[in-house]
Amino acid sequence: QEVFHREIIRWFSDISKDNSPFSIYKLVEMGKKSGKEPGDWYGPASVAHIFRDALLKAYRPIPLLSDVCIYVAQDCTVYKEDIRDLCTTKRRSNTFGKSGNWTEDSIEENGTNEWFKSVIILVPVRLGGEVLNEEYIPCVKQILSQEHCIGIIGGKPKHSLYFLGWQDDRLIYLDPHYCQDHVDTTEKSFPIQSFHCMSPRKLPMNKMDPSCTIGFYCRTERDFEIFERQIREVYLLFLKH
Repeated sequence: QEVFHREIIRWFSDISKDNSPFSIYKLVEMGKKSGKEPGDWYGPASVAHIFRDALLKAYRPIPLLSDVCIYVAQDCTVYKEDIRDLCTTKRRSNTFGKSGNWTEDSIEENGTNEWFKSVIILVPVRLGGEVLNEEYIPCVKQILSQEHCIGIIGGKPKHSLYFLGWQDDRLIYLDPHYCQDHVDTTEKSFPIQSFHCMSPRKLPMNKMDPSCTIGFYCRTERDFEIFERQIREVYLLFLKH
């Protein structure tokens, strides 16, 4: 388990190698294909699409990641059939075209419609105009309380943060701008303490930037069915509020 823990950290390590597909170097490289230059501001919606593309590109060097897919909602809408298509379609990690991209032959349909991929669902939303509409605060609390929610990519104006929970009327967050000493993740037993935060901070909910991306993780079809039901309940709660 400890070995696998370190392997996951290596996927995000800031080195420009294929076995670190989510490094800052790789994400900036993906952003350039979308017209973003190093140093440009990446909004929560842009980050969602870049992570999806980075995961697809990681299937080849890290076949294990092909058991996971990312779905980015369009216009705040999650289409159930699109999720099922993603999770019941198998991609063979050893078949690529001459360009290095997936070919039509590399997609294999599972005739039994068996669900065998976990899915990360990313939903870019805007919860207000220039500032957060406080009518959404109860919904934000409800969503962060769900078992399948993995947090919110967001922040305060011009300052990115990762929200992972709430207490009273404050959001609990991690700040990716906090500097740590360099760790050489190419070593076999590199220290992992600095990759975990023991003291998350808080932000008043009304200071949250309205532009954000909400994340969910469903490991199985059953998880997705529970997620669907819980989201429907949150939506109905909002209508009554």
